[in-house]
Amino acid sequence: MKKVHHLLLLLAIFALFSCQNEPQNGEETSSSSTSAEELPIRGNLFVRFIEDDKHLKAEAYFFQGNDDTDTRPKSFAKGVKFLGSGMGERHVGDKYVKYQYENNMDWRKEGYFFSLTDDEGKEHRFSFTEGVDHLQDFELPKTIYKNKTNYISFTPAHLPEGEQIAVLITDSNNKAATTKIAGPSEEGKITLTPEMLKKLSTGKAEVYLVHIQSKRIEEPPFSLSFTIEYYTALKKTVIK
Repeated sequence: MKKVHHLLLLLAIFALFSCQNEPQNGEETSSSSTSAEELPIRGNLFVRFIEDDKHLKAEAYFFQGNDDTDTRPKSFAKGVKFLGSGMGERHVGDKYVKYQYENNMDWRKEGYFFSLTDDEGKEHRFSFTEGVDHLQDFELPKTIYKNKTNYISFTPAHLPEGEQIAVLITDSNNKAATTKIAGPSEEGKITLTPEMLKKLSTGKAEVYLVHIQSKRIEEPPFSLSFTIEYYTALKKTVIK
C-alpha cells in the first residue's frame, strides 16, 4: 500500500534505524598474506514485518575482510536461506551482494533465522528467537494539538534495553514528523512535543509505530547484526 512504502522511505531518510538498508562498500581491498578463509565475515541481517499487509521482507548482506578499509562483498556458492527457503541474490557492482526474501505471512512468535553453507562446506544458522514478540497495540489521541505536548501510549509498556519504538506522523500533505524512544523503559508512552509537530499541517493525519529489536551474533568467523522491525497497523487522527 502506498502509505506503507512512503513510511519506509521516510524512515530511511530520517535515519531512524542504526543499520542501513543497503550497506556501502569500503575502500579498495589492500593486499594481504592472510587467506580469504581466515578473514572475518561481517554482515547485516534484517527482518521487516508490515502488519497492515501481513508482508514480510528479509535481507542479508555479508562482507569479508579485517576492517572497513580492507573488505569486500561476500557471497556464498550455495546461497543464503531464510526460514529454510532460498533467498534471491543480487550483485550491486562491487559494492555489495544483496540476499532478499519476501512473502505474505503471519508474524512468527517463535522467531526468525537465516542459514548458509560456508566455503568449507560447514552449515551455519543465525537465529533471533528470544523475546521477539512485538508491541501489541497503541492508543492515539483523536486530536493532536500542535501547541501542546501530546502522548501516544503503547502496550506492553515494558521496553527492554536494546529495543526502540519509533513513531511516524504523516499529514495530508505528506509532510512527516518522527521521534523514537529507547529501552529500558517502563513508561509505555511516546511524547510528541510542539517542536516536533510544528511543521505538520492541520487536518487529517496517519500514524505508525515501529518496534525495533536488535542483537549481535558472534560466531567466528561471523560477526553479525540482526535487526527485526515490526510496523504496526495504521491509525488515523486529526492535527489542530
